[in-house]
Amino acid sequence: MKKRRTIFLFLLSFLLIGLWPLRCLLLIDYREQTLLGALPFSLGERFTVEWVHSVELTPWRETYTLGESGGLLLVETAFRSFGAGVPATFEQSFEIEQGWIVAKGLHAPRDDVIYLISRSDYTLTVGMRTWQITQLIAQDRSLQFSIGWRPWWYPVIHCLPREDVKANGRSDPLVYRTAEQRK
Repeated sequence: MKKRRTIFLFLLSFLLIGLWPLRCLLLIDYREQTLLGALPFSLGERFTVEWVHSVELTPWRETYTLGESGGLLLVETAFRSFGAGVPATFEQSFEIEQGWIVAKGLHAPRDDVIYLISRSDYTLTVGMRTWQITQLIAQDRSLQFSIGWRPWWYPVIHCLPREDVKANGRSDPLVYRTAEQRK
């Protein structure tokens, strides 16, 4: 009887530890609804998506964090020029930082975020790691970001590739283009 109880407690402990939940940033192929990767993501962490605007041909970036409700929260957007698709006014003030027009203090909750990866210059930065998004999903596909609770081992099994943009020698994935380069 004591042996069965010990085995039961051991198995229960093993099961509980194996299923210990962890909040993850999930990257999903929106059309196929298949998981592309998972990263541990906790309060205070941020991720940034950067790309070159298809009309203005200047860099744009959006930064998200974990919201109070457990979903995503757009906290900052930055771009290099006003033009097509760029808000003309902001409820919050904006600043100029090293040539970027930066709107901070945004508080825009999102259940999930979906980007149509229409060009090869999209990047994802989480912490000190940056990935070229077309290495994760094919161009002209939609990438969905969402938050979900998964077992602690989930991001180990569904990790993103180890190689990242910065490791390949690109310290600034988006370089501002001059007027001649945009033509």
